[in-house]
Amino acid sequence: MATVNSFAKLILSWEKILTASRDHADVLTTIDEPHRAALAAFLEQARELKSRHDSHRAAKQRVRQQLEQVIEGGREAVRRLQGGVKGSLGTYDERLTQFNIAPVRPRGRYKPRQAPPTPVPPEDAPTF
Repeated sequence: MATVNSFAKLILSWEKILTASRDHADVLTTIDEPHRAALAAFLEQARELKSRHDSHRAAKQRVRQQLEQVIEGGREAVRRLQGGVKGSLGTYDERLTQFNIAPVRPRGRYKPRQAPPTPVPPEDAPTF
């Protein structure tokens, strides 16, 4: 039989086996009882651990959402501070670079493009 990888399918499979074991307890001997008890204990432990796992996942998601809110608030504060600094220092001041703001700089002179040189064929190459 194939291995069950999904947690829900695994739990369902265990429950079906436990139910079948209980239904046929009269046919199965006393050898079955310790195994049935062990499976029931593992089933209960798996359910408890899964619920803890889900609650940790929810807590992780809440913390991540809070972190995203803090990051967005910080970004907004940086934008406002940079805007205030830019307004105070002016748009041409080089000290703006300390605040991760690019100052307005004059453009350089226009340099016309030069055409790439044409390749000269070697002299010793035969021509046809």
